[in-house]
Amino acid sequence: MKVRQVESLDWPRLRELFEAQGFDYELPSRNEFVAAHAIDDNGIPMAILARPTVELYMLADPNWKTPQWRFEALRKLHESLRQELKAKGFKDVHVWVPPQKEKSFGRRLMRSFGWTEPLWKCFTRSTEARVN
Repeated sequence: MKVRQVESLDWPRLRELFEAQGFDYELPSRNEFVAAHAIDDNGIPMAILARPTVELYMLADPNWKTPQWRFEALRKLHESLRQELKAKGFKDVHVWVPPQKEKSFGRRLMRSFGWTEPLWKCFTRSTEARVN
């Protein structure tokens, strides 16, 4: 079994693999991927595609002015950053909310800013350590 980069001619097969999985979402267009590797075993039985996304970090002084003032500042920052990221071609962003802030801030993100809580469990991994 050989690992190789995906080539243009591979995309019809990758679409077949995607459609066979029966997911309820569309495969992003191939120009959204920054890396794509496949197993070549007289055909492609498996591939992994990498699409960039953005992780947000909010830094705020909790004692600055009033809660209403801070909310308005957050609203302005949120929209400004959304526009810039959209212009740069990013399709989505992620934020990890600490458990102690999940109820209050998570609800605020959903109610006031249109965020959603994913149904799918998210896993994370460093690219530093190799696993055999």
